[in-house]
Amino acid sequence: MDIQMLCHVLETTTNNKREVAVTTEGFNQLKDHLMLEIREFTNNSKMLVTSLNHPVESLMSSMNECMHTLARLVMSGQRIVCSLHSELIASRLTHKICDVADHFTSVLQLVIESRGKANNSNMVQDVLRQAQTMAVLLSSLMRSIRMMQNYKQDGDRIIL
Repeated sequence: MDIQMLCHVLETTTNNKREVAVTTEGFNQLKDHLMLEIREFTNNSKMLVTSLNHPVESLMSSMNECMHTLARLVMSGQRIVCSLHSELIASRLTHKICDVADHFTSVLQLVIESRGKANNSNMVQDVLRQAQTMAVLLSSLMRSIRMMQNYKQDGDRIIL
């Protein structure tokens, strides 16, 4: 699975989106589902970092879980983007999701390179710093989604 391809699909959806009418309840369900995917991705990413010195099977399993969760996160983001009336909000949400995905690529590369290194090595410390940065990006994404609660309804379109 190619992370950049996921972002490209999301960006293409944002740039060429056809607005999908969604009720307030439907929008809130989409938002809740995206929040669940973000939380799961956060947990899976933590497991990936902690599995650095575990057997290779455990590391591969964690990587696999992260990739699948990231794909679901991007697809959930795509559904929300299609329901947004505001191009600016859709673009910002897309950008934040792609930032998380791009940063995960960096973390993943560092995890692979630091496999088997001592916990106090510079490479492992870099992984931990990058993981902290990713946590900040995920927190910012979740905050943005929570802010989407401040909307008014115009017919079936959600205007933020």
